[in-house]
Amino acid sequence: MKVLTIITAGVLFFFTSACSSTTGNGSTLLRITGVVQASGITSYQYGTHTLTSEEKSYALKSTNIDLSKYEGETVKISAEKIKGYPVENGPEFLNVQKIERNK
Repeated sequence: MKVLTIITAGVLFFFTSACSSTTGNGSTLLRITGVVQASGITSYQYGTHTLTSEEKSYALKSTNIDLSKYEGETVKISAEKIKGYPVENGPEFLNVQKIERNK
């Protein structure tokens, strides 16, 4: 009986940790697929790029990835929301942590 309890606890822990999408600072990572574009002039004036998915658009920035390398491409990003946004009817503002080209 003890073995079954240990195995069940291990399986639950595995699935819980495998589905977890939080960063080291406790922020939740969003995973979104869409097309990256340079943001240009906007009314909301934040972000260097935009990501347009089927549902909506997002303003993007990244401190560790050159987003310009992905302009015009459909990609999958992992990003965290930046607190205090959206403003003035602008889109959500995301800090991109990881980006993958769609295959």
